[in-house]
Amino acid sequence: MLNVQKFSGELIEFDENKLRKSMLKSGAEALHVEEILAEIMPILYDGIPTKKIYRIAFNLLKRKSNALAARYHLKKSLQELGPDGFLFEQFLAQVFLRKGYQVYTNRFLQGACLTHETDLILIKNNQNTLVECKFSSYDKVMDVKIPMYILSRFNDLEAVTQKIDAHTFQFHACWLITNNRFSKDAEIFGTYYGIKLFSWNYPQGNSLKNWIDEGKFYPITTLTTITKDEKFLLLQQNILLVHQLRENQESLKLLNLSINRNRKVLQEIHELCYLKLE
Repeated sequence: MLNVQKFSGELIEFDENKLRKSMLKSGAEALHVEEILAEIMPILYDGIPTKKIYRIAFNLLKRKSNALAARYHLKKSLQELGPDGFLFEQFLAQVFLRKGYQVYTNRFLQGACLTHETDLILIKNNQNTLVECKFSSYDKVMDVKIPMYILSRFNDLEAVTQKIDAHTFQFHACWLITNNRFSKDAEIFGTYYGIKLFSWNYPQGNSLKNWIDEGKFYPITTLTTITKDEKFLLLQQNILLVHQLRENQESLKLLNLSINRNRKVLQEIHELCYLKLE
């Protein structure tokens, strides 16, 4: 039996099939995945960090396709929208705009008792939704205290009529979105009290990961052909989605790339935006 070391330091049994599935989900062909596994398996050793296995798999996928490596990197690319939660909120705002919502960000609203700063307010089909965004730059499980706190804020805001610009409304729903995971108690509490919880992998079939894959809403931090500093320059210009670069390729001029590098970036952007997934 081969053990691997998780980020927490915990040792667990290595699961080859889990690694295989994670690469297949990136869009890699089964034959390529088996070729990569054939390279990885002989160099594993007892106690190897999962982070190192991920890095090896990422580099081998990158040989096949930058876009495949980018999708394999998706969870970590969301964690790179840090160090605080502002960019994660702006990223989600862009996602919801493209999903047909009217979006308001960072508004102060008066509740029945207190004034609250809101992350996102979504309006669509006469439904007004309060959205709380919780970001973490590392793997973390969100416990039940967070949805309990969000419920109290929602109840205070729901109790009164709100006004933004010329739009008067009352809230109908409350969502809590994180780039990590919820504890089981948090999921049970959210279901019982009608708070919709969305995390990296919850609920199944309608998670944050599903939204991103289905709409190709990849953050620019997924790109493997530009550096961390170059990504920062784009983020500073409120360019958060790969789609934004596809639609406005002139934005790449900010990076002063060589002709060859510019071509490689555009190729990765095209592959990410049009990659067919199973």
